[in-house]
Amino acid sequence: MRFSVIFLCVLLVSSVAFGVVTTPIYDIQYTVDPSGDSPLDGQTVTIEGVVTAANYTGFFVTDAAGPWNSIFVYTNAAGCDVEAGDAVTVTGVVDEYYNMTELTRSADEPPVPVSCSITSSGNAYGVVSLTTAQVADEQYESVLAEVVDADVVSLGSYGMWTVDDGSGAVPIDDDMDYLYVPAVADGLASITGVVFFSFSEFKLNPRFSSDIVPDDSSPHYALFGDIVTMNGSLDVLGNHYVEIQGGEIVSISGTAPSGVQVVDVKGLIFPGLIDPHNHPQYNVLDHIPFAGTFVDRADWQSDPMYTDFNTQYYGIRDYGGDDAQYENIWKLAEVRAMAAGTTMIQGSNTNGHSADSHARLGIGINNVGRFPSHAYSSTFPLTYGSWDSRSAEFWNRFTIHLSEGISAGALNELDTWDGMGLLDERTTIIHGVPYGPTEWARLAAAGAHLVWSPVSNWVLYGATANVPQAIAAGVNVALSPDWTPSGAPDLLEEMRFAEDINKNQWAGVLTPEFFAKSVTSNAAFAMGIKDRTGQISVGFDADIAVFSGDPATPYEALMAASAKAVRLTVVAGIPRYGDPDLMDQFTFLENVEDLNLCGHTKRLALAVDHFAIPESGTPFADMLAALQTAYDATTPKLCEFLGIDPCKGEGLFGDGFESGSTSAWSDEVP
Repeated sequence: MRFSVIFLCVLLVSSVAFGVVTTPIYDIQYTVDPSGDSPLDGQTVTIEGVVTAANYTGFFVTDAAGPWNSIFVYTNAAGCDVEAGDAVTVTGVVDEYYNMTELTRSADEPPVPVSCSITSSGNAYGVVSLTTAQVADEQYESVLAEVVDADVVSLGSYGMWTVDDGSGAVPIDDDMDYLYVPAVADGLASITGVVFFSFSEFKLNPRFSSDIVPDDSSPHYALFGDIVTMNGSLDVLGNHYVEIQGGEIVSISGTAPSGVQVVDVKGLIFPGLIDPHNHPQYNVLDHIPFAGTFVDRADWQSDPMYTDFNTQYYGIRDYGGDDAQYENIWKLAEVRAMAAGTTMIQGSNTNGHSADSHARLGIGINNVGRFPSHAYSSTFPLTYGSWDSRSAEFWNRFTIHLSEGISAGALNELDTWDGMGLLDERTTIIHGVPYGPTEWARLAAAGAHLVWSPVSNWVLYGATANVPQAIAAGVNVALSPDWTPSGAPDLLEEMRFAEDINKNQWAGVLTPEFFAKSVTSNAAFAMGIKDRTGQISVGFDADIAVFSGDPATPYEALMAASAKAVRLTVVAGIPRYGDPDLMDQFTFLENVEDLNLCGHTKRLALAVDHFAIPESGTPFADMLAALQTAYDATTPKLCEFLGIDPCKGEGLFGDGFESGSTSAWSDEVP
């Protein structure tokens, strides 16, 4: 037996705390029974410890370093919002779930949920050093473990892969929020994760990207330019270097880092734009040509033209077989977003293991629904079942379509949501069109957020949320395009339309700084990821967008930008899209292809051989051609095909992309 403690946080050996009898986790886990079942199976216990990991089903707790001292707490039905480093007191029933010891709710009718309270945060915790063979030992179940000097030896199904340090192979699962594309023979300096038992075997599950440290820490480089940090003080650092390694920002300095490739971007270095709500799986078609506006979502969804739209859309999506074009549509939407400097989208709930789910993990663009937040997106009225329990579940954010329209029913949805106990700081409301000062005050008091989609609102309802009122009340507001069938094709176009509303409706009260925050730091806050992205800071994810413009007026430059003004888009440290003079300097890139955008040549590095996504290595040009073929073969021809080149001079958006002006919107702007 071999283990070492990297950090030792707490040693809880007392049996009574605040009058409550507590049980050491060791007493729950330790067993000599060959089955591995707990001697306390079925008993209600209270434990104290520190959270080492959390996902959308629960969290792991340890109360001492070493074997037998960690346990999983299942909270899918009820629990608390915790993160690694939180000290907690938990009461639940010991249960053997397919031989995985856990604390869960009772079997009573009605069941008694797990109770959880956080007593402090920011605590250190232990990491046990194991060989790959030791991971399969019962005593390390639920322990946070580190394996060093291992190689990737095989790629499996359902997103799993296998590593071996020479002592025996161990499967690596993907139930948490890490972004890593393994390949056979990859060497890992270390891999850290919690030990989990499922489907009759022990597995190691990394918690986030930094838990996986490859032998080759590339790419490691620095960008030189004018850094628009979007931090709390909105610092703009002229002629500075931002150093990137392993997908993170590791330094920001006025002096060039030594021994590192430096790329002069000759532009404004912003954090990558965040789209806090979109439906990328539909973004192959332009606007539905409705004859007029509607009072709410149910109104337009009952219009016969919406039925025709669905016929056309599913004809494209299923061309060649059920969902045959689904992943192609996603990649088209990702490329269009990256062309506008977007590096993260709240686009879909991705808690599954199918190839389609993995296609949305964040290979081209990070998806908030999986990485790195725990966001659940839905539409009101709720149909997911047992929504009365959602108020107690572990989610960083509910992104909910609420009050979408101008009807009394749309307005009353807020009362229903609040009455269900769901209006709190986790609520991010999409739309909120009919709200006035009273409603905005309720959102502000609850700490809730707003995602504003003015194009879609105006096209469908002839009205949009009163954002100046929301801001005056203290509501955090982010901007998003919603989807292309009624919204803008990207965040930059959405921003320009929003500015026209601002000037024409609200006398320009919304500032350029607000608009910049609405697609960076505000959006990160609305998605529950403000500690990792939305600004350029050391330790943050290396999600970056570079725009042309004057450093004296950086926010105005962002507002005026069109897709052609995007010099570079970096996702998780990998340059994915940009001008040839920049992309060609990143010699570590593979599978680079050319794009024509508004008559400008751009480079794209999207094709990645991800073992869980069949189409991942397909060149984008082939994907686009397949979608064009599907569109041409499908009837009715209700909506125009929305490819990657947005400069055809057709439809609502037309020349707005190329000119950077809002002239293409003149007959649509309020």
